Amino acid sequence: SQLRPLIKGYKSRVKHIDIPELDIIEKATKDYFSEQDIFDYMKRGMIITAKLENILRRMDFVIIENPNLGVHPAATYAYYRLAKRNYQRKWKTKFIFRIHDFAEDRRGNFINLLKFKGTESSPYWHKVMFPKTGNMSFVVINKKDMLRLHSHGIIEENRAFYLPNPINEKLFCEDMEIS
Repeated sequence: SQLRPLIKGYKSRVKHIDIPELDIIEKATKDYFSEQDIFDYMKRGMIITAKLENILRRMDFVIIENPNLGVHPAATYAYYRLAKRNYQRKWKTKFIFRIHDFAEDRRGNFINLLKFKGTESSPYWHKVMFPKTGNMSFVVINKKDMLRLHSHGIIEENRAFYLPNPINEKLFCEDMEIS
């Protein structure tokens, strides 16, 4: 395909950064997360935040795919802290959450994020999933998800954008068998 040489040509310009703490480990099932409490998430999240700050400090834009899905609550908390701390410190990095799945559609994931109850010692789950800082934007790929962001109060703040996810079938012609 025409796309493969393009990817190979730029591979040397793309720096791969491995962050093992963001991996979804085998034991990270719904049961694993349900056994943890909010302080487990926050403690692990602070470790991830520190690591991400060092890696992402000089980047202009960071796009995070489905950060609030709830499959890794400590990472969700880390992204929240990262955006918040970055904004408070007046660093230049802008964050874009690209969302096409929502935790509330997956009961087990959502239950674990609801542990963020907004007490003195933990933030409220909605703030963790949808940070409200000046360096944050949200991108969705369909209008249904745009309506979902609206229900979370994101659209009123002019921080949500709809970018359809089109497919250019011409890119796949060489790979397809025509019968």
